[in-house]
Amino acid sequence: MQYLLLCAVLDMACHVPLYRALLELLRAIAVCSPLMPLLLPLDADDDSSVSISSLLEKMKQCVDTYASRLKYVLLSVENVH
Repeated sequence: MQYLLLCAVLDMACHVPLYRALLELLRAIAVCSPLMPLLLPLDADDDSSVSISSLLEKMKQCVDTYASRLKYVLLSVENVH
């Protein structure tokens, strides 16, 4: 599981402009009332439907986890030198 998280974060790091553009698009959709339903699960009655919001939260958790571990490793390396 952690390998998948690392791969996902590394993929995002290699494609920063793409992910920024995607987040800007999602932000623009979120502030436009007629388009806002596009961010909701397709079938509100189906528990297996996933919303954009829940996917963004998972992505944030993944990046935050990796960033905090990277910060810890970098601090440890600095303390050794």
